Amino acid sequence: TWLRSLLGRHFFDRVDCVHLRGQHVQDISQLAHFSDLEQLKIRHSRVHDISALGGLRKIKILYLVESDVRDLSPLSELTGLRSLNLMHTPVDDSQLKYLYHLDQLVSVNLRETNVTREGVRNLARELPDCRIEADF
Repeated sequence: TWLRSLLGRHFFDRVDCVHLRGQHVQDISQLAHFSDLEQLKIRHSRVHDISALGGLRKIKILYLVESDVRDLSPLSELTGLRSLNLMHTPVDDSQLKYLYHLDQLVSVNLRETNVTREGVRNLARELPDCRIEADF
């Protein structure tokens, strides 16, 4: 709120790229106000709730590297998503179904996750034009 009052409330309407890093990053709910956000990179964080991202329909690139994210259901609304990096997250096969209809995805990184070979195979079947990186 202090930053919004300093820069003006319309400043955040024009933000299209945000990079957040560090263990102090936990709550990303304020990002829901960044309606023009196209690129979000979060690394080495304690973020686990990404529900605020569900309404950000312009996101094309999303990194949730080394975070505590387990629930990918909010991503099912990001139909323009092209690149997703989930490296070093506790995501497992049960969450991949939320990506199945994201036909704009061209790249997904699932290295160092709890996703199995079968989960990757199923995702590849649903998204045949997507390059999927995994540990096997």
